[in-house]
Parts: sequence; structure tokens; C-alpha cells
Amino acid sequence: MIKLLTPEILESAPYYKLLDVLLFGISHAMERHGPMTTIAQQIKRAKNGVSPDGIRGNPVHSGRWNSYYTLLQAVETAKQMWEKEGLKKKKCYVFKFDKSIGMVVKQLTDEREKSQIAFVVINKQSHVITAFPVLESAVNVNDVVPLTMIEKEIF
Repeated sequence: MIKLLTPEILESAPYYKLLDVLLFGISHAMERHGPMTTIAQQIKRAKNGVSPDGIRGNPVHSGRWNSYYTLLQAVETAKQMWEKEGLKKKKCYVFKFDKSIGMVVKQLTDEREKSQIAFVVINKQSHVITAFPVLESAVNVNDVVPLTMIEKEIF
């Protein structure tokens, strides 16, 4: 029976906190990369370019988070770093977690790979534009910020 519960119910605290952070901005992190998206939707995006929220584009590597906890951790860490830096410009933060945080479907295939790496993009108005797991081969290791995964409710 527990398998029938959605991630939004099992992880309600980070889910609602993410809605506060992302919903009123311009982010598509939840709709295109959140735990509520399906592997079939991610495969469709990788092969045909149609995102889980129905937007047509080019086929791309397509990433999906396993947990709202890790998505929130990445988003909050990126926002704190952005505010501390005070740059007031668009920036992409790259995090490497100590465990798998999601799955990426490789472009033009249905081949899946677990990921420990995530991008979080913040615009110059401090809004999170997106946050998604990526393939390790897609990042420069010099730009990566290590993170220890927080899996329990800390709010």
C-alpha cells in the first residue's frame, strides 16, 4: 500500500517549501524534473524533445530527481551561495552529492544512468530558473561543490 502514495505525501514538508520557493518564480524544476515526473516522460523528452509539462523542444539529456529533500537542499544551497556572492547576475551552480540523487536519460535513447550531479540555475533577480540531475560527463570537476545528502526532515 505504501507504494501507492505519491512523493508529495511522503515528503510533504520539502514539497510545500519548494512550492513557496519555486512556484512564484519562473522555475520549471518541479514540472520537468521533479520526483512526480515519470521515467516514461523523461524518455519521451530525451527521444522526442517533449518535456513532461508538454513543451516541445529538441531532444536532450533528461534528468529527474528521486526526492524532494535533495531538490530542496540543492535549491536552498544555491540560493544561499548566490546571495553570499552578491553578484546579481545569472549563475549555474553544480553540486555533487555523496549518493545518487536522480536519474538521467541519455539524449536520443532510453538509456538511463544514475546521477550524483545536479545543476541549479539562478537568474539575476535571484529566482531559481531550473534544477535538475545531470550526467557526470557533462560537468567540469573544477566547478563542482560537494554536498552531503540530507535525507531526513530538517524543517
